[in-house]
Amino acid sequence: RLLVATYSRKACLAAIRGEDIPHTLGQPVHRLCVIRGIRYHYGFGEELRDILPVFTRALNARSIMSNVIPSLESPDDIPYCIWHPETASEETYRELARRYPHMAYQVGRACAVAGYTQLFQELDILPDVHIAEEARECGNYAIFDAIVSQPVRYSIMDDYTLSTHPEHRTPAHLNGDTA
Repeated sequence: RLLVATYSRKACLAAIRGEDIPHTLGQPVHRLCVIRGIRYHYGFGEELRDILPVFTRALNARSIMSNVIPSLESPDDIPYCIWHPETASEETYRELARRYPHMAYQVGRACAVAGYTQLFQELDILPDVHIAEEARECGNYAIFDAIVSQPVRYSIMDDYTLSTHPEHRTPAHLNGDTA
């Protein structure tokens, strides 16, 4: 399936709606449509787990947003965005951060979207500009103010490589550049 590259508009639309997985996944657009279907429809695409890392990450993200914490055994399994198209409960994010401390920044950003100020404070993470901008855009000014009131803010999250780098502690400014 991954080698066949025959495009089908009908298959793309079915995948986006979470109705059916295209028979051919060689087209990048087919894979993107499947990922969108997975992210918006819990349970869709489970048979694709461990086929490609992008599918596994999308399935894990959807599970988290559905208040189910998956087993994250490999770095390739770790989702970056765990707040869109919807957020999980505060307890789910708290448990996720407890089990997987290396996901604290993703949880922090989810807190910025959902307005989970108390959990955000419990995380005790560096003030990240991406989290601040997300909080501002979502109207969660307690989190925004907690970050921008710090003398130095950092760029820990990288929306282009879908990764976090708390060890690099690069000072940064808010610039509206969240992807």
